[in-house]
Amino acid sequence: MGGALEKLLEKARKEPEKYRGLLLEEKRSLEADLRHRFSWMIALAQLEIAYFSLSKAVGIDPLIGIIVIMVLLIGALILSILCTRVERMIKGIREVLYGDPMGRWDIIFATAYVIACGIIAIILLLFG
Repeated sequence: MGGALEKLLEKARKEPEKYRGLLLEEKRSLEADLRHRFSWMIALAQLEIAYFSLSKAVGIDPLIGIIVIMVLLIGALILSILCTRVERMIKGIREVLYGDPMGRWDIIFATAYVIACGIIAIILLLFG
């Protein structure tokens, strides 16, 4: 977690009512950031499939297609890591505010979806 957020959480654990508004504002900001990154992960998965379709229609060399899909896949995995970090920050805030931890299943499923789309696109480029 970020240093400033950790300090805020330490203070909020001691005086939760005093920092409640600030924590809620920070939580909303982090959740918006998480949704934005999550949306980009799904968009990258769709780009993998769209690029496959375009490369087949235009007749682009499969090696170039694999390279492009791998770059999109790496971008999605980086976003997945960033989503996990933001989710961890939100979890810390939620624990202070409500005492309940938040799961990571949406991020895990989105990551698996992106990887599956990339693998399918590569297989179709090679054998399709």
